[in-house]
Amino acid sequence: MALDATTKATLEAALVAAAATTICPICGTDGLELLPGVLLIPLQPDAKELSLAGAQSPMCLRGCRNCGYVAMHCMGILDPWLKRDLRTNTPDHPWD
Repeated sequence: MALDATTKATLEAALVAAAATTICPICGTDGLELLPGVLLIPLQPDAKELSLAGAQSPMCLRGCRNCGYVAMHCMGILDPWLKRDLRTNTPDHPWD
């Protein structure tokens, strides 16, 4: 799925709020940038049986402009940041 400009900006802000660096751990360049899509990783219920029909974990990806390294960020972990008003670090919904 492609990221629209609003979703991309929200993810970038959530990564900044979560203190995710843009420095590549491989080459040291300040060059990690958000890639334009989401990767869905199937979650396996156990290691004995392969199943593609179960739950999935969406990942946003950042790639290094210099060496091509790719970092994955679990959107489920970023979810609390995505649900916050990132200017004030307060919930932007009534259930928190």
